[in-house]
Formats: sequence, C-alpha cells, structure tokens
Amino acid sequence: MPSFLINRHRVSERKDAEAYIARLEGVPRMIDQIIDRLVPRAGKGIIPPRCVFPQVLEDIDNILTGVPFETAGKDTAILADFRKRKFRTFISRRMQLRL
Repeated sequence: MPSFLINRHRVSERKDAEAYIARLEGVPRMIDQIIDRLVPRAGKGIIPPRCVFPQVLEDIDNILTGVPFETAGKDTAILADFRKRKFRTFISRRMQLRL
C-alpha cells in the first residue's frame, strides 16, 4: 500500500486527495482481511519460505520508522509523501484540522 500511494497515486484534484485519504483510512481493514486469509493457511502449514521473512520485517520497519510512530526524527515515508503533496489545497477546513 505505501508503495502504491507514494509511486502511483496521483493527486491533482480534490477527488484524488479524497481517494488517497480513503485508502489510508482503509489500511486497518485491509490488514485485518489479510490476517483473516493467512490464519487458516498457517493452520494448514501453508506459509512463505523462511528466506522471505527478513525482507518483510525490514519493509515493515521502514514503514513504521519515523513520525508519527516515533516522537522525533524524520517522517515516515507515507507521511513525508502526504506532506509533500500539499493536500491542504484540496481538502476542506474540517479535514485539515484532523491533519
């Protein structure tokens, strides 16, 4: 999801910004759906090979390192992208207060 939002999701008008925000808000649901599919597979012994785990863990660390998950330092990649795009141009005053 972060790669898609940062590299592919254009934001050139209000509806694009709203779609971007909706996708961010949908991440917890997406993760729950992935877990729901993985748990039964794991119960049957169907899991990725061990060699995949270090890369996945590194990717997760990269996504979760920085502000807002840490109190100081650089922004996470997704927050940095969000700030760079200047969403305030496209979103309502009420939504800006949430940011």
